[in-house]
Amino acid sequence: MRYANLFFINSCSGKKQSAALKNNKGAAMVYLISVIMLMSVLGTAILKLSSTATLSHIAANHMDRAYFMAEAGGNYAIALVKDDIESDGKYDDTYSLHNKTFTLDTSGKKEDGKFKIEVDNSNEAFTRITSIGSIDAGVSVSVTVRLIYDLAKTAGQPVFDRSLFSGGKMVLGDKVYVNGDVGTNAAKIDKKKGVKITGTEETSAGKTLDSVIFLCGNCTKKKSVKKDETWNSGTYEYQSLTVGKNNTITIKGDVVLYVKEDFIMEEQTGFKILDNASLTVYVGGNAEFYENFTTEFPDGPDRPEDFIIFGTSQTVGVRVYNNSTFIGGIYAPDSNVEIQDESDIRGSLVGKEVKVNKNSNVIWDEDMGSVSSPGKGSVTLSNPVQYFSQ
Repeated sequence: MRYANLFFINSCSGKKQSAALKNNKGAAMVYLISVIMLMSVLGTAILKLSSTATLSHIAANHMDRAYFMAEAGGNYAIALVKDDIESDGKYDDTYSLHNKTFTLDTSGKKEDGKFKIEVDNSNEAFTRITSIGSIDAGVSVSVTVRLIYDLAKTAGQPVFDRSLFSGGKMVLGDKVYVNGDVGTNAAKIDKKKGVKITGTEETSAGKTLDSVIFLCGNCTKKKSVKKDETWNSGTYEYQSLTVGKNNTITIKGDVVLYVKEDFIMEEQTGFKILDNASLTVYVGGNAEFYENFTTEFPDGPDRPEDFIIFGTSQTVGVRVYNNSTFIGGIYAPDSNVEIQDESDIRGSLVGKEVKVNKNSNVIWDEDMGSVSSPGKGSVTLSNPVQYFSQ
């Protein structure tokens, strides 16, 4: 009986041990699964961190390369534009650089980087150069660095030193009166009956007349003025501009006007230029001031130096029609300037050829000597302003 009881006790103990063992195996399995899941999560995190670090390193590397591309583009453009401003004033390199892209190709795949140059010369005080460097190879999106330089310009050369000057032929019609000096590169001045010139006359002058290059960033809009308007300080850019008859534009502040094609002032139109205001016009086509055009300075004495027409290298011609009063200056070295009958000019005229028709007057104003050409100055380079995108 004792042995039976002992056997029974041992048998019960074995069953308990077997159940405990099964429970331990289940716990171990749960633990193992937990460890595997934890390692998986940690592995994913480590891989992600590693990938992020690698991509960050790659992005930083490409950002540096893009910066160097932009810097190279800036140095390339600055040298050409600076030479334009300081030497010939023709802006031929400046004009040809705008919106031009250069690609670095050492591998034959054209994936080593590139830079694009943008040039904005619409401001008389400075020329803005933007160099955009970009890298496309090795990343899913391009890395771009934009560097902006301003070339601050000093004043150019004086363009008016006498009442009239022509690079070629000059014709003065019957009873034309000129109060001031007259000069021409031609061998003679063609004077009709009754011409009177109070100053000196110079022929075969051999004077160089610098061209004005037309640069306009946004001359795409055609404008037609059908009622009186006031223009405040600023730069206005148009493809063409027509001021309809009997309308007057009041200039309030310093206004710079770019007209890519024709600039037309119809009959009995004009400008009123207020005190401390000025109007400078760059024309790429024809400039036409029809009959009875007038310039007025209502707040005080006439200031012809504050109304200047620059005929650019593209200008076809500048013409002031009969019975007009033009108080200002016309500088059009690459095109012909004509003043029709019985008109009064108070200021100065420079053209490739100049013709003043009968009974007209040209009165010199010494303040015209303060007017400078847009080119042939010197520059001061600013530190670049940097922008980037990824």
